[in-house]
Amino acid sequence: DKPDSTPLELDVIAFQAIIYGRHQSRSLTSYEKAINEAAAHLALENPTLLSKKGDLFKQAKKKLLDDGFVYKRGKSRSKLTKEIPQSSLRRQTSLPKRQENAERASLERQEKIKCLEKKVEDILRSRQVTENELEACSYDIINERSTMEAKIVSYEDEKRQLTRQISKLKAQERKHKWYYRRKSENGSSNSSQTADDEFSSQLSLSFNSRK
Repeated sequence: DKPDSTPLELDVIAFQAIIYGRHQSRSLTSYEKAINEAAAHLALENPTLLSKKGDLFKQAKKKLLDDGFVYKRGKSRSKLTKEIPQSSLRRQTSLPKRQENAERASLERQEKIKCLEKKVEDILRSRQVTENELEACSYDIINERSTMEAKIVSYEDEKRQLTRQISKLKAQERKHKWYYRRKSENGSSNSSQTADDEFSSQLSLSFNSRK
């Protein structure tokens, strides 16, 4: 299985997805910040977009429309509507509503994780009981021993499947929390250049620490 992305790897993806402000010292407009946030979100979901910045930019603009972003000069003159099909405009959803849905999905994931972890605990207990019975079982009772051994294998397979589900859900939850934490931090930032400098410094420190 592919290992989960580390926080540093997520930061690298988000940094590479920046559309506006990477080489500028001025403060970004709300539109430019929103485009960067949308691009980061899309790149985290599909890192292959990093090699197609044009597609990433178009999808980021579409995401803003879907999120209900309103350009301060009015949508009729907005950069967002350029080259965006009119059908996309009809699918707009308010940003608070999408955030509410994201939080609801997060809570559902957490509940599912707890449920799956409880199942794993039950399986481990059942497997231990069967292993104890197998150890106490006479070697002369071949059929009974074979049945117990098959049950142990079945328990292990089920545990492995549940563990994979838990790992996937936890990775999604970490990405959800990371994205909204970063979005909150970016919202309070006055300059994208400052963020770039801090990120570059973190990368340098991380690289030097590995030498």
